[in-house]
Amino acid sequence: MDTYLSELFSSIQGEGPYIGERHFFIRFCGCHRKCVFCDTDVERSKNVMIEKIPGSGVIDNLPNPISSRKILELINMIDHNRNCKKISVTGGEPLLQGKFLCELLPLIKKDNREIYLETSGDLIYQLELIVEWINYASVDIKLSSVTKEKNSFLNHWKFLEILKNNEVDFYTKIIISNDTDEKELVEAFKGINNVVGRETKIVLQPMTKTKNAKNIPAVTNLLRWQDQAQLYFNDVRVIPQTHKMLEAL
Repeated sequence: MDTYLSELFSSIQGEGPYIGERHFFIRFCGCHRKCVFCDTDVERSKNVMIEKIPGSGVIDNLPNPISSRKILELINMIDHNRNCKKISVTGGEPLLQGKFLCELLPLIKKDNREIYLETSGDLIYQLELIVEWINYASVDIKLSSVTKEKNSFLNHWKFLEILKNNEVDFYTKIIISNDTDEKELVEAFKGINNVVGRETKIVLQPMTKTKNAKNIPAVTNLLRWQDQAQLYFNDVRVIPQTHKMLEAL
């Protein structure tokens, strides 16, 4: 089976509690969301961008679509010393390629590598298809006041429940801006707490300035919202996108 990717590369994880770790990124094309702050080109492309030497900025291109076995071959060529702690399956929204992941992820696990899913956290059926192969997950909880789309809280809660029941090590990430509706944010805190409890790791990620998103949250708001989150969770961290600061892939 073949699929469309936009990028394959080894780099530093720039988000969440695993920040600073070396990860290998498989970036899939396509997304069902249209978040106003999105900084990723999710359209299908003719080629996959590949950085064969990490950090070099030297880019090769391979034609799309690409097979699961070719992806594994490229992972092992680029990360031949096996420095990457986790294989990050990201996008866009990788779960849109659920059937392809059913073929790719077992190959990666058989190669003794761990799988880290980065997801919008609302595609329940697709998660159920592949959850047995997931070691770690970064799960977005989307706020309508920030994304400018309708939120999907009920799907988010079911998604988190599936991860918990399958003993996946996950955290939840909420992107926040100065447009954040405080009532909606607290509703999200309550929903997460109700489904998976106080021990869930929560990351509040300040929105990164992009062409279409400029309303970066003020520090006073960040601190107040962190205080509110700590009423519901033991581990609440404010972490920006550090790879953007480093100008890394």
